[in-house]
Amino acid sequence: MKHKRIDEYNPSGVLQDSMPGNANKKLLAHDQVRRVGNTILCLLISFFCILAGGYTWSNCLIFSTAVQSTMPSLPDVSLLCMEDYNEENIAPGQMTISMPNKIDLGIEPIMQLPELPLGCEITALATMLQYYGFSADKVTLCEQMLDFGLSYIDPFEGYVGSPFEEHGGFGCYAPPIVRAANRYFAQQNSALSAYDVSGTSFDILLEYVMAGTPVMIWTTQQTLDSDVAYTYGEINWYRLSHCVVISGFEGDAVICADPLEGTVRYDRNRMEQMYKLLYAQAVLIR
Repeated sequence: MKHKRIDEYNPSGVLQDSMPGNANKKLLAHDQVRRVGNTILCLLISFFCILAGGYTWSNCLIFSTAVQSTMPSLPDVSLLCMEDYNEENIAPGQMTISMPNKIDLGIEPIMQLPELPLGCEITALATMLQYYGFSADKVTLCEQMLDFGLSYIDPFEGYVGSPFEEHGGFGCYAPPIVRAANRYFAQQNSALSAYDVSGTSFDILLEYVMAGTPVMIWTTQQTLDSDVAYTYGEINWYRLSHCVVISGFEGDAVICADPLEGTVRYDRNRMEQMYKLLYAQAVLIR
């Protein structure tokens, strides 16, 4: 799809000619790729066991299946296309394990100001990378890893505008952040990967956090109500869109590393409501 420039919007910020068909994006294929890769790995393990001698095919399959069962898995997500999105599409969110009253991963937030007044997304990513032991600079990440500019008008394709200018753009959604993270991991020769787990229920996100995996989500600033800044086909961009890293919870509060506010606690129900408003988008690293 050929991108339109931001200056092709009318003054109200709404696209004059929408493109409903091309605007719908496939959000998730990561888990399917992982499952296929794991199956291939198990077959290879079995094959080499037989070559080494002393193993039957059935014994090798048992061994390789045990190896596969220890690999991390991602939730099955029902949100596939923007055209099908509504709050009922979110993957079922019943707790699968008993939740403690408090979890705090102690994540130190990286602040987006003053360098990135509109760069909450890449700053939240830098915060998660810091948690995993990387010393990633938010500005360098933005300049070298993030797709941004006036050529992008679909936030699922790239950052719309510039995160360096206070009035120079809007932002991006999960896929560009996943691409930026995985480019960084490739540069660092890291075995880690970023995953777009958009559509995951809020309960399951908290289970990830309880297991020691912080989750980056799209919400609104201070979970405030927000109106639509512009529309691209089926996709809305909300005026107060914001990214935070969930680092814990306590009672009815969610503990977040917020690139604008620092370490803060937000009402869990309110945050879940804004998470759903922003298409239930989430990114994690494994």
